[in-house]
Amino acid sequence: MVIGSIGAALEDSAAPASPSATEPAEETDAAETETPDEPAVDEVTEEPTETETETPTADPSDLAADVEAAVLASNGVSAFSELGTSSPGYAITGIEEITSSTIRVQVQQQLTDAERDDTARWVFNMSCDAVPALGTVVITDISGIDHNWYADRNVTMCS
Repeated sequence: MVIGSIGAALEDSAAPASPSATEPAEETDAAETETPDEPAVDEVTEEPTETETETPTADPSDLAADVEAAVLASNGVSAFSELGTSSPGYAITGIEEITSSTIRVQVQQQLTDAERDDTARWVFNMSCDAVPALGTVVITDISGIDHNWYADRNVTMCS
């Protein structure tokens, strides 16, 4: 009888343990339910970031593309490499917009001061009719140093 009482007491004490084991399972379910909510918040956060990134990226290509197209059309070529080696634009590898009125012209060789000046004047003069918004040309050769030229001081053919 004593053994039977102890056995019953052990069963009673084991019974409350089972609901306790169920409670952590419910907590786990709650934790799992919260986890999917978090990525949804991350997705919402990412969308404005992508929108902010797209806006600046869309604007810079317009002025640079307009200047490049105008310069190439003025010379009757479709690429800078088609220009003769005596042309100031022959070594140009790219044009990028810095601001709404400023472009950077990248040149694949080391230029002297006179060559940088010729290249900047050439870019202004070949594009001034087609791209009046161009105010500053920055020449960057392989030295990596930027040199600035301003339309109000360098445009000679378009005034």
